[in-house]
Amino acid sequence: MTSPNGLLRLALPAASFVFAMAVAGAAEIEVSMLDGSTGRGTLTAIREDALTLDTADGRATFSRAEILNAVWQDTTDRKRPAGAVLVSLGDGSEFAGDLTSADVAAVTAEVGGGQELSLRRGDVRSLVFGEIDRAVADRWEQLRDRRPPRDVVVTRKADALDELEGVVTKIDAATIGFIPDGLDRELTIKRVNPSLFALLLAAPGTADVAAEACCEIELTDGSLIRATRLDADPDAVHAVTAGGRLSLGHGSVATIDFALGRVVDLSELEPFDVSHEPFFDVAWPFQRDRNDDGETLRIGGVGHRRGLWVHSQTSLSYRLDGSYRRLRAVVGIEDVVRPHGDVSLEVTVDGRTRARRDVRGTDDPFVLDLPLGGAEVLTISVGYGADGIDIGDHLAFGSARLIR
Repeated sequence: MTSPNGLLRLALPAASFVFAMAVAGAAEIEVSMLDGSTGRGTLTAIREDALTLDTADGRATFSRAEILNAVWQDTTDRKRPAGAVLVSLGDGSEFAGDLTSADVAAVTAEVGGGQELSLRRGDVRSLVFGEIDRAVADRWEQLRDRRPPRDVVVTRKADALDELEGVVTKIDAATIGFIPDGLDRELTIKRVNPSLFALLLAAPGTADVAAEACCEIELTDGSLIRATRLDADPDAVHAVTAGGRLSLGHGSVATIDFALGRVVDLSELEPFDVSHEPFFDVAWPFQRDRNDDGETLRIGGVGHRRGLWVHSQTSLSYRLDGSYRRLRAVVGIEDVVRPHGDVSLEVTVDGRTRARRDVRGTDDPFVLDLPLGGAEVLTISVGYGADGIDIGDHLAFGSARLIR
């Protein structure tokens, strides 16, 4: 049923999202600081103001205020499980799981512990049941980024997404109850219906002020969890989230971004100048946050949710307006074409060359870390390598970030 203000009221006061993670042992991590320095060792603790590692040179303490991110080593990437639902929250969190409750929207991760996230109905922005592939990725981004006044059922037919507004009355393990606008009865939508792509849930009539996130946790399956408080010990990472407290085994954690608000993904910026000279007549336009097939960027076996995909004979120029002090990215030929690929890379800052090197599909990925010093213009140019042709010339800039 719905509340008087048109919002969905579920059977319980709040929808329960069950999100379970396995517990693992102490973690080997690498810490990157805002000034470009790094440290590596076994995690001892994360507290409110500091992170502590046992390193080869002894115990080292890092101020959380100066940490860019912490990257867990020797983790295994996992893909979204078949049949899992992708849940997106208003705070930017996004994770995959199973909807299993009879009357309450519940998401259960594939392993471990039975931990619960109890989320208000208004905290949930969307539930994706279908596959977000290249054919519909751009259209879905347009739909996802708006918050409709009514619930929306999104259906897919071939490569097109269609919308139907109304009210979602219930979600259970098998069906969705939905009353379309203009109809006075409830329809039952089977979740196995191949046309069902997603639900966009209506914006609440009033919004509580959310607690400010202190960090963003990326899990090995690509899930993102925003935390308002964070601590850790050798056994697990403990986070307070919009839906409650989680204890995440180290084996499920990929990275923790501590620099929210001080870091901008390069893919969020629009280049003011783009040039590309195709080899023969085949054009390869640059891509943001995915490759040319609409898939996750992968470099050296590691997936990156954010970044750039750039083919040879492409130049991208960005206006920085003196707002940033560093550029960092993991750079390498994209995994899907390795060991092919041979390109030249040049990065200029205010017209001066700051980095130049050849990159081949047989090379290991490397970290591009450049001081910007309040620069106005950044230009990234990718050209042919020594072979002079463009076979496999797909250069990826994973987790490309500008640091304030």
